[in-house]
Amino acid sequence: MLKRSVGLSVGLLILSAGLVSATHYKVGRPKDPVSSYRAWKKVNDKPIYMEPFVAGSCIGPPWWDGAKDNPHVPKYFTVYVNKIGEKAMMGKSAASFPVGSMVVKEKFNKNDLKRPELLTVMTKRAKGFDPQNGDWEYMVYNGSLSTKSDSNKKACQSCHSSQKDDDFVYRNYVEDYIRTQPKSLDWFKAGRIRAGG
Repeated sequence: MLKRSVGLSVGLLILSAGLVSATHYKVGRPKDPVSSYRAWKKVNDKPIYMEPFVAGSCIGPPWWDGAKDNPHVPKYFTVYVNKIGEKAMMGKSAASFPVGSMVVKEKFNKNDLKRPELLTVMTKRAKGFDPQNGDWEYMVYNGSLSTKSDSNKKACQSCHSSQKDDDFVYRNYVEDYIRTQPKSLDWFKAGRIRAGG
């Protein structure tokens, strides 16, 4: 009887340990906030044409398939912003994005305007993260969101440095913002878009 009781106790202990272990593995890693970006504010209703030099800069690392763009295939983009950054993105005056703001730019091939080739993502980090670049973190994701990399961040930083007065974010595709800009700026005329995201 004692052997049976001890055996039962040991069995229950092993079973309990197994359940605890299984629960631990089910928890997994925290969900990447970018995975739900299409529920965020869509900044431009329709995909906008990307100038070739912008399309050639917004690429994944060289080891990704298709990282190098064919300059003869037109590219388009759509931008989303999370709730934290929405007010700054959609405002009429110079932007100042709060910590936690995220901006996602989808890059499309002209032959498929539903599934992005890749996404470029800006995340506003705490003060001191990268003061020279407005404390923004730059990342690129493949279209399926299964892989991400910051290997091309220097190109992102270089391009966005021209927007320092607007907290390093291009907003020349936001309707209310365009209306407040000097009429002399050629790149605001006739909807001509030179960059985005």
